[in-house]
Amino acid sequence: MKKIMKKAALALMISALLVSMTACGEETTSSGADVSQVMSEANVTPITAEDFKSLLLTKVAFEGDMIDCTKLTDYPLDTHGIKAEAYSSYVYLEVSDTTNSYETIIVFNATSADNATLIKEKLDSYISSLKAQFENYNATIIDMVNKSVVKADGNKVYLVISPNVGEIETAIKANLSSFK
Repeated sequence: MKKIMKKAALALMISALLVSMTACGEETTSSGADVSQVMSEANVTPITAEDFKSLLLTKVAFEGDMIDCTKLTDYPLDTHGIKAEAYSSYVYLEVSDTTNSYETIIVFNATSADNATLIKEKLDSYISSLKAQFENYNATIIDMVNKSVVKADGNKVYLVISPNVGEIETAIKANLSSFK
């Protein structure tokens, strides 16, 4: 009888332990806030376009020497039809020799959600024009352009054309919320 009682008590304790562990392992969110919302509301130290550019240049290996197009006056306006009022800051890096590479990184801090949408549309259009331009011309570049990304995250919009899209996008995402 004692053995049966011990086994029953042991089974009851194991059951209670399993129930309590299962309850502790549940993932619930009482506030309903998502991670990006919480991160955007967190006290993040802002970084300038120059700092953001430096971060990218030090954390990512590029195929060639990158030139800083950010310093060229109204370069995105001239090249992509993006009005200067649509963004408060931007980073624009491009490979210096476009013979065998077309590596490009552009990150915008749009002034509004509507402007972020507009900038994304312009950058999507730019990618489409590059695909048409290099379709039968340079297989290396068209492969790079086909793997490119144009994404918006709130008022931040970025474009990456590179054989290292994943690595560059990871570096961008890690610093995007602090880019001002």
